[in-house]
Amino acid sequence: MKLRLEGFNELKRVVDRTVNELQLAMMRKKDLEKFLCVVCLEREKNTVLLPCSHFLSCSLCSEGLKECPVCRIPLSGRLVCKYFEKGKE
Repeated sequence: MKLRLEGFNELKRVVDRTVNELQLAMMRKKDLEKFLCVVCLEREKNTVLLPCSHFLSCSLCSEGLKECPVCRIPLSGRLVCKYFEKGKE
C-alpha cells in the first residue's frame, strides 16, 4: 500500500511540474504574439498604418494592404518604425 502511495505522489509531482511548464510556455507564446504581424504571423510588427495609426503589421505585409484590417479606413500611407534591441545596433 505504501509503495502505491509513493508511486501516486511521484506521478502527481510529474503532472504538476508538466502543467506548470505548459502554463509558462503558453504565457511566453502570448507575450511573443503581441509583437507578431497580424497578417503573416511570422515577422515582427514594424509599420504604423496612416491615417488610423493602427500598429499591427510588418512592412512587407502592409505593402499589400489598401485599407486597415482593423477599422477598414482606406490607407493614405505607412510609417515603418526602425528600432533596435538593447545591445544591438
